[in-house]
Amino acid sequence: MKGRGIVHMVKNYLQNEYNILTNKIKKIEHDLKSAPEGYLKISNRKNDFSYYHMKNDPENNKEISKYLRKKEEENTSLIEKLVQKQYYQKLLPVIKEERKAIEEFLKKYHPHKKYDVFDKIVQPRKQFITPAFITPEKMTEQWECEEYQSNLKHPENLIYETNRGDMVRSKSEIIIADLLFYHKDFCAYRYEAPLYIQEKRMTLYPDFTIMKRSTAEILYWEHFGMMDVQTVQSRFASCCQWHHD
Repeated sequence: MKGRGIVHMVKNYLQNEYNILTNKIKKIEHDLKSAPEGYLKISNRKNDFSYYHMKNDPENNKEISKYLRKKEEENTSLIEKLVQKQYYQKLLPVIKEERKAIEEFLKKYHPHKKYDVFDKIVQPRKQFITPAFITPEKMTEQWECEEYQSNLKHPENLIYETNRGDMVRSKSEIIIADLLFYHKDFCAYRYEAPLYIQEKRMTLYPDFTIMKRSTAEILYWEHFGMMDVQTVQSRFASCCQWHHD
């Protein structure tokens, strides 16, 4: 289940990276058009660096050089522009290649295809097959139907009934449960389901364990104190946004 969430995060990250590279490429190509002609040559004599502006002389068909004194502000600006130009010239093909690799990956990578193989098999055959991959929607359905042992502490406090028929401990939890049930096409939930923490060898019972149907991602919702309807709706909207594909 975590793996499915990671896949969506990676695809979103790569799409964002593709957009960033595209904008960088546009800027670099624009800056290179206005960059000074030629390139910078640096001569090193006993750790004393000398800078020369190298460019072609079309009349004499040869390369000429001009010594640039660093102390002169105009020359310092020219040195910076020539060095930046050389850096951009080396960087541009690298990031173009990276962008192309991302583009090809996003074009060819379709994680849903492995589910289609099973879905397209006719029913008389399908009933005898154990699929190697289950869609997030089907996984959520199975998770919904699984039995679990909820928190057994203080059952006398389970006095509020939700629209789904669950008994919860507070009016705030009614608001949360009813909102989750209202959005049942988006997610499924469990109330006070066990969560085993391997590192601490202990079991916790978060108020709500929520599974998103489209990705089978799991979110744990623990609330504290009194909450009104507006607060719950706002938090639920944030959860939906955070898990948006």
